Amino acid sequence: MPKELIISFAFLGVFLLALIWGVVDTSMVSNPIFLLLGVVAFVGQIVTAHLAFNQFSKSTEPETVNQETENEQGRDPGESDGFDD
Repeated sequence: MPKELIISFAFLGVFLLALIWGVVDTSMVSNPIFLLLGVVAFVGQIVTAHLAFNQFSKSTEPETVNQETENEQGRDPGESDGFDD
């Protein structure tokens, strides 16, 4: 599991905890530190979830036929392509 996904779950847990705490104890909602904690957790969860999704989509992306590798389309160093250079 990528570290971005784990961090995203942690931010989500903090946000849900703050949300439930705000519903149970409505006097906390007027506290600016509490509101800042909720906003930071919400934004952090969105950013890290986006990073985790991008990392996942890059790892599952199929290679194209014309994509070159480091070593001239995967040939061994001594192997010839049939054309004279």
